[in-house]
Amino acid sequence: MITRLFISKHPPGCLTTKLRIEGRAPIGRKVASRNQGRTDLKVADGASLLESPLVYLLHSRPVVCDLRQQPVGRVAVMTSGEEILCKAEEMERLIAGMGRTIWDGRRRDLPFYLIGVRTRGVPLAQRLAQELTFLADDEVVVGAVDITLYRDDLGCGRRWPVLRGTEIAFPVDGAEIVLVDDVLFTGRTVRAALNAICDLGRPGRIRLAVLVDRGHRELPIQPDFVGLHLPTDHDDRVRVRLHPLDPVEEIVRVVAASRPSQPDRSPAP
Repeated sequence: MITRLFISKHPPGCLTTKLRIEGRAPIGRKVASRNQGRTDLKVADGASLLESPLVYLLHSRPVVCDLRQQPVGRVAVMTSGEEILCKAEEMERLIAGMGRTIWDGRRRDLPFYLIGVRTRGVPLAQRLAQELTFLADDEVVVGAVDITLYRDDLGCGRRWPVLRGTEIAFPVDGAEIVLVDDVLFTGRTVRAALNAICDLGRPGRIRLAVLVDRGHRELPIQPDFVGLHLPTDHDDRVRVRLHPLDPVEEIVRVVAASRPSQPDRSPAP
């Protein structure tokens, strides 16, 4: 049994993903090819991502209202190794400050959109859109990008990728786009998101906004807007929790087991 994933653009400016299960192939065969604006991913028997013979993972529609109606996700459990860096009130101030900086630096001659990187980049983009709506006196449209098929380690792990879908219901050609993510680390996620967006068109300008910049870049990528600069050890973990995906809103650091906890943070100016 082969699971084949098609990614195509229709109507213009939107990305639609569908999954089809068809045919037979030897176990262990995996083929990825790309042609005429379509990407096919074939997966061996026993590794189907969904049970339905034909499943549309997403439809061409805005994500602003859509995602707010989704149920709360997995509950995040506080562990003894977690170090709380920001609680909800301080996060709200960081997001508000980012929103004002983004709006002040926008290009007024270009259409303006926000695109969040799944998963927690999307609710963060929606929060920024709320702040920008107050300043613009008009709705700021939000999209969502799934970088799964653009990862440079796709196929290297033993787990099958989970596709959450890209939802960009506006034309990106000639537009100013602010790409939003919760934590910036090596830069590889941002690289994948840029490739996914540019496959849909040629934006006039793309800027990057992140709530936390923890350093340790492996690619020459730097953010334009940062809420919190956080020095970390490479093996530390930084987690951002946001409604509606998490029951509480906070930024925490899980210190690597090889070193003691050392609170050290510096809000962006």
